[in-house]
Amino acid sequence: MSSNEFSTRVFCDFGNSRVKIRYRHQTVTYPYEQDPAWELPVATILASLPSPLLLCIATVAPQRSQQLLRALQHHSVECLLCWLPELLPPTNPFLPYEGVHGIGIDRILGLIAAQRLFEPPIITVDCGTAITVNVLSTDGKCIGGAIFASVPLQLWALSAGTAALPALASPDIPPPSIGKTTEEALLSGTFASVLGGIWELIDLFSHMLKSPRPPAIVITGGGGLPFISILRRRWRGKLAYRPYLVLEGIEGLMERISDEQLQAHVQPLHAMSL
Repeated sequence: MSSNEFSTRVFCDFGNSRVKIRYRHQTVTYPYEQDPAWELPVATILASLPSPLLLCIATVAPQRSQQLLRALQHHSVECLLCWLPELLPPTNPFLPYEGVHGIGIDRILGLIAAQRLFEPPIITVDCGTAITVNVLSTDGKCIGGAIFASVPLQLWALSAGTAALPALASPDIPPPSIGKTTEEALLSGTFASVLGGIWELIDLFSHMLKSPRPPAIVITGGGGLPFISILRRRWRGKLAYRPYLVLEGIEGLMERISDEQLQAHVQPLHAMSL
């Protein structure tokens, strides 16, 4: 089976807290913790699509991607798999990142998607379980970035590491204020911590780029929305919010890669041992 014989291309972004799936211009998300058997409804959706499928997979949670693939095997879904890291080594022509070691595929794909929106230099801010700030230089190379803990992760660490602070699950995050309760103080402090970290890194990296124009900023991830309005007021350059930036990166990559290049990096699902 060759790559141009597929009826349906499916783009899969496995994050730490949820999977995002895009097919036929539709996007669905499934949080893992809300349903221990989350892979079953996803597999049912994919099994209903015209086959054969091409699954293009980016994952920072390999155990989660294997869960879905096992469910697809159980449904006897006819498909081939393409693992995005294999298409994007450090010297790839779409977004080179020589000298940057251990960078996640989600960060690279986010920068690829951001290039479809703006000319470099670009800074992406992915607000997931971890927050990553990623830098694309003026000449179109990924030169690295920074990683730190999100609001939910900070709240979890404060509860787990102290005797008196409560656990706050999936909180609504208000802007910083003077907290009158412990809960309000925790939410105010963690919001300010993340906002301050994002802003400090954007400001620092933009000066380090030494570009004649400020870098464009692209915010993504489920935790990014509370910070958008404040960052828009502060930033003097272009800024966009794209909640599914990694999926956009996969889609953009598939538009640019040839069938011959793609064919060298696909494997049949039925041949995998999971």
